[in-house]
Amino acid sequence: MAAALRKEGFFLNFDFVAQRGSYQRQLTLQQYDVILCDHNLQDWTGHDAFNLLRGIKKEIPFLVVTAALGDEAAVEYVKTGAADYVLKEHLERLPMAVWRALRDKQQRAANFELQEQRKRLEAQLLQAQKMEAVGRLAGGIAHDFNNILQVILGYAHVIQENPAAVAAHAQAEEIAAAARTAASLTRQLLTFSGKQIQQPELFNLNDVIGETTSMLGPLIGEVIEFETKLGAKAGGIRADRSQIQHALMNLAVNARDAMPSGGRLLIETSDVTAGQPEVYGIVSARIKNAF
Repeated sequence: MAAALRKEGFFLNFDFVAQRGSYQRQLTLQQYDVILCDHNLQDWTGHDAFNLLRGIKKEIPFLVVTAALGDEAAVEYVKTGAADYVLKEHLERLPMAVWRALRDKQQRAANFELQEQRKRLEAQLLQAQKMEAVGRLAGGIAHDFNNILQVILGYAHVIQENPAAVAAHAQAEEIAAAARTAASLTRQLLTFSGKQIQQPELFNLNDVIGETTSMLGPLIGEVIEFETKLGAKAGGIRADRSQIQHALMNLAVNARDAMPSGGRLLIETSDVTAGQPEVYGIVSARIKNAF
């Protein structure tokens, strides 16, 4: 058998076993490319050997090489999953049978990987569909909630404009401020759902961070130390306010996920000039310290 395989260019490194215990031990200890097994063994058979292989769930081609094997027995081996059988008087068939078994094993592995990739893609598609549904729901809720907020803001404005209700002006301003904060949340929901039209405006980044930090604390949890270091001379930026808030929350969530055992999250602002090489070094150092 070894001579027939070497003649066709196979490089062999093999173990020979005769007893059931030795066979089981070698299957556990080693990873083989192929198993060649006789049909009639000392006190067991090739069927026993194949069943032991299936029991340990290793994907190793199993070929029966025997002196005599009836058609019925040969078919039984193939039906149960053996790769092939070769008669000892026709060992010239052995190299081709081994090559075919190894090729089929490779093909099965490739098919398995394709199936796994398909499952992953299907899972991603399902998740995308779920997120799309959540986005539609969020957009619908945000629109309805925003209509309610406009009513609240309208009545607060009526109170503030009423000279007879001077004593209630401060409370009306608190109502209006809370409604504006809630309206900001609805804009974030609409941004998430993809239904928010961008509204670039000029504003101070520190103000937006201050408005967002109240939501970041519960979002990142108690095991992470949260700190802001806002530059007093930080200038204004022109952007969509709700998208900046959304980006801040995404960054905070990513930071939380990167520090499951706790850590320190620092949000810092300052004026820098784009294009200065040292700017990028400073940013890297800050990220390293923050995480």
